[in-house]
Amino acid sequence: FGILFIFIGIMLLISSNKIVEIINRYDDECSAITNPCKIKFELKQEMKAPVMVYYQLHNFYQNHRIYVKSKSNEQLTGNMLSLDTIKKSGACDPVETNSQMGKEFSIDHSPLDPNDIAVPCGLIARSLFNDTFKMYYRGLDGSLEEEIIINEKGIAWEEDVKLKYKNVKNPNNVNDTNYYKKVQWIDMTDEHFIVWMRIAGLPNFRKLWGRIEGKQLEKGKYDIIINDNFKVSTFSGKKFFVLTTVNSFGGK
Repeated sequence: FGILFIFIGIMLLISSNKIVEIINRYDDECSAITNPCKIKFELKQEMKAPVMVYYQLHNFYQNHRIYVKSKSNEQLTGNMLSLDTIKKSGACDPVETNSQMGKEFSIDHSPLDPNDIAVPCGLIARSLFNDTFKMYYRGLDGSLEEEIIINEKGIAWEEDVKLKYKNVKNPNNVNDTNYYKKVQWIDMTDEHFIVWMRIAGLPNFRKLWGRIEGKQLEKGKYDIIINDNFKVSTFSGKKFFVLTTVNSFGGK
């Protein structure tokens, strides 16, 4: 068995070494310029599709006991709960109302009562990562401007999408399909939201933001356009934009 394990280890190492990974820190650079900001990098070798797009955070403790508990699973599965119910359960403490969530408008831009229950509520939702990315290929000499399409669908776990996250329904009119847009500050079926709500176990982590599919990334110059919304200075953190290829065993 020892020889077998050595052989498997060698194969895994060879396979891992074929993975191409680009990691760009951007919080320091973006903080010094206007938002959105532009980060440039050069790709020295092709990256075969699919290319996974991640954001990576350092020094963010999603595994803190109070933070982990601060959400309502009942609310997240589509039940419109009252503020009294949330307060009695303590599920979302200390972020229960729209005011505590820092939200003034709903999805359809309706004003939210600052004293009403936040939908969703809780610390995890309150700290949602909300930077966005666009990527452009500039060619070998920087003369092109071809947008690289990043597919943001299919990034969350299938069981989370199907079973754990639903928008709330009108308790007085089940046929009111747009009700959630009036009371929620975010679509709870949004996959970026769902990915964020799945807790990371360590303070340095990365989460999937999208995939570049079909076409490989060619050698040359690239621009990343970033809406720099998620501030890390308050917890002495760092932010990174990550591109990586994968193999049959996953990434590095």
